Amino acid sequence: MSKRVDNKSGISIPEVLFVFSILLFILSITVPVYLTAKNNKMSQMGYAQMKVLFGAAKQMESEYRHWPTYKAPKKGDVQSGENLSNVFVMNMLMAVDGEGNIGHNNNLSQINFVDLVSQGEKILVFNQSGEVVDPWGTSYQFVFDADYNNICTIPSIAQGSVFGTGVAIWSYGPDKMSDTKDDLRSWVR
Repeated sequence: MSKRVDNKSGISIPEVLFVFSILLFILSITVPVYLTAKNNKMSQMGYAQMKVLFGAAKQMESEYRHWPTYKAPKKGDVQSGENLSNVFVMNMLMAVDGEGNIGHNNNLSQINFVDLVSQGEKILVFNQSGEVVDPWGTSYQFVFDADYNNICTIPSIAQGSVFGTGVAIWSYGPDKMSDTKDDLRSWVR
């Protein structure tokens, strides 16, 4: 004798597929919106961080009449972040006795310019190496107008130069690649 199975309370395969397709449709709409909102929030944080870094560098230059540069060449500008760690810059800006500011030789009054600008609010993030990083975990890039010609020359980006400012700061953005449309730049907002 064969047993007969009644499926009175079960869901049929077409019904499962229908519900699944509705869920996929909802996800296809909400996930991009969520990711865009998340990237916008992270970009806003990046601009806020760059504003603090920019202000701190300007304050240091105003106080000491030199930018927070390490091993500045006799001619030209100084870039850090890509080939030279930005930890040297941060040590000078935050009055840390360490590389770039050994014995506080580049910040003799030991002024924490980052705290001055941010009023003590801790919005900067550092990696394990002590570099200040953007919201995506990539080191911020700095160029300082070390020769005081009112031009920050940036060889690593297509734009090449930024005029009228003593410091240029940028982030590679969410794609973590230089010179793409999602880069955050202190001179463009």
